[in-house]
Amino acid sequence: MPKKTTKTPSPAVSDHAPLLDISEDEQWRIVNETGLLHKLRSDPNAPGAVKSPTSSASSPTPFAEDYVFQSILLTIPLTTLHGFLDYVVHLQYGFLNLFDTSHVLRRQVPLAPALFLFMWLTSRFRTRLLAQVAFCVASIVCGCGLIRCSEGEPAFGEMAKAPGLAVLWVYFVVMMRLGPAVASLALCFAYYARNWAWTGGIRGGFEL
Repeated sequence: MPKKTTKTPSPAVSDHAPLLDISEDEQWRIVNETGLLHKLRSDPNAPGAVKSPTSSASSPTPFAEDYVFQSILLTIPLTTLHGFLDYVVHLQYGFLNLFDTSHVLRRQVPLAPALFLFMWLTSRFRTRLLAQVAFCVASIVCGCGLIRCSEGEPAFGEMAKAPGLAVLWVYFVVMMRLGPAVASLALCFAYYARNWAWTGGIRGGFEL
């Protein structure tokens, strides 16, 4: 009987065989020249990008730079403080009959948007050195002006300036860092105690 010849199957070509045999060094050279790796690292939202655990913590929150939201939060209490001090002035001089609804609307309604716009413009630069110096000088002027207009027995028209000066004084102190704020308050206190230091303190000591 004739012998059956068995054919050995030829090795099949792998479907996953690479079309081009490129060395690893050559692959890295192509990636570096195209700049794909740099784009992937610079874009944290790209698919496959590696995000560091501190990237989300170091990035500012949406409200950190939202000066509109910050100005609104400051406008509400400062406008309320102005209305309260205006009421105290009218009560002190016996003019509560003038402190009616029309007076409140005439004073407070224009004040709120004016305060908001002023704080929105100035709070954007609060971290700069020049702004801190300007806030410190303005707080000293407002504080000393408030002390001066309330000394002795001022007229009603003079005391009517006190609510506005007090609101600006509080705002400038809030905008400053701790060091300039303490320095401005110390100078205002020195201005307040100047008469006592001269009449009852320094000069009185020399007379003894």
